[in-house]
Amino acid sequence: MTARFYRIVFLLVLITGLQAGLAACVSSPPAGRVAVDTYEHLEALALDVATVEIRDQYTPPMAAPFVEHRMINPPYSAAYNMMSHAFESVGANDVIELHIIEASIQETQIEDYPTGFRLWQKQRAKKYDGRLVVEAVLKRSVPPYSTLGQATVTAQRSLTAAENLSLSEREQAINSMMENMVHDLRQGLMSVFDEKFGVLLAKPVITSP
Repeated sequence: MTARFYRIVFLLVLITGLQAGLAACVSSPPAGRVAVDTYEHLEALALDVATVEIRDQYTPPMAAPFVEHRMINPPYSAAYNMMSHAFESVGANDVIELHIIEASIQETQIEDYPTGFRLWQKQRAKKYDGRLVVEAVLKRSVPPYSTLGQATVTAQRSLTAAENLSLSEREQAINSMMENMVHDLRQGLMSVFDEKFGVLLAKPVITSP
């Protein structure tokens, strides 16, 4: 076989390898990144209304001290996904509107943070304060149209993380805090639907995430 033939084979193998490498780069998430929770595993709770409408009205500031826009699983997406799968309308009349008013995470630098039991050994750390605010409105969908109920549910969680954590460790810690916050939001909405609106058709036992 000629040298030209071997060069052609070499080029074909090289091109195939490059294509496979590019495909891996596109389809594979960065190492250590947390998985996005779509909340599709939740068993939907039946509500005695005709429609549940979810409206994301929060606009991330996209500037310090807010950092939620840098997350692979931002709180506004997590709250929206949770509410989309956690509640199901099975009634004939009336509408529940769920307005996401705030879904933020703020980052604060802490200069001297005690480590363990040795309080004299201190290091830099960062504090993360998460906040979810959802306004729930129950409206009559048949004449005479009116607002039957309104309530605001707020869920807040905080986390202090050492500055020397890796990026993946920090992201996992913040994501865990956010999932707990979304869990709190779900419980708060359930309480409103049951005790204030009277539209929750069953009272499930909810365990911590």
